[in-house]
Amino acid sequence: MKKIFLIGSNSYLSKKLINRFNKEKFSFITVSSTSNNSDIKLDLNHVNRFNFDVLRKNDLVIFLSAISSPDKCQKEFKTSFKINVTGTIKFIEESLNRKVNVLFFSSDTVFGSDNGQNDEDTLPISPVGEYAFMKLSVENYFKNEPNFKIFRLSYVFSWDDKFMQYLHHCKNKNIIAEIFHPFTRKMVYVQDVIDGILKLVNKWDSSDMQIFNFCGSSQYSRLDIVRLYNKIVATVNYEISKPPIFFYKARPHIIYINSKYTESLIGRPFTKIEDAIKIEKLNN
Repeated sequence: MKKIFLIGSNSYLSKKLINRFNKEKFSFITVSSTSNNSDIKLDLNHVNRFNFDVLRKNDLVIFLSAISSPDKCQKEFKTSFKINVTGTIKFIEESLNRKVNVLFFSSDTVFGSDNGQNDEDTLPISPVGEYAFMKLSVENYFKNEPNFKIFRLSYVFSWDDKFMQYLHHCKNKNIIAEIFHPFTRKMVYVQDVIDGILKLVNKWDSSDMQIFNFCGSSQYSRLDIVRLYNKIVATVNYEISKPPIFFYKARPHIIYINSKYTESLIGRPFTKIEDAIKIEKLNN
């Protein structure tokens, strides 16, 4: 690899990746919609303004930029589509035309709630929600491109993901946590995702697979997580509530997903979320 371009460098996952890159002494260039927070500015509403001359053959683009809220994608479809599909496709297409390698981050929501095996080779797949439709649109557009690879992420767990932040807040303020149930994902530990990125950076040409599902080894509901929190971290008082109807229109209540290839990529089994909570507690 000549250079690594991190697109969407202000995202939750990007910040974790930047910390790891710095520890590993990787050389990389940050790209975001705000130039004061990154090395280069990219406005996906105006991709033509980006200076593509900075990209060279065999560079790597790690594409994390997106409107990732399923609710926002539903309520502001046209605006979200312009960024998540139109702008994203144009940027990736221009990059591939320059023989750049592209790692695109998709979502497990492309599988909808179909109760099947749902691994990397499953076809057809039926997305649920506008956000999932947008991600699958980009996947399908570049599905035959040899320099294009996809990480499909399930819910990415860490000590400071949104739900864990909510539990911390409820604990600290002695507030009763409202737990939406049912709402279940095959959660994946953030360090498994980071390890996968680094492995692929180091052996891009030796990996023939295009799609990797990052989904962990077991299903966890939000109720499971709060119970693990109470067991491992501290006591949080909570009450179970059923999500409003519109909540499930934007995303499935449960996603069945498996992976044939990701554990081979990262070189070990997926981390169990219970173990991940213990690791994160020690580190925080």
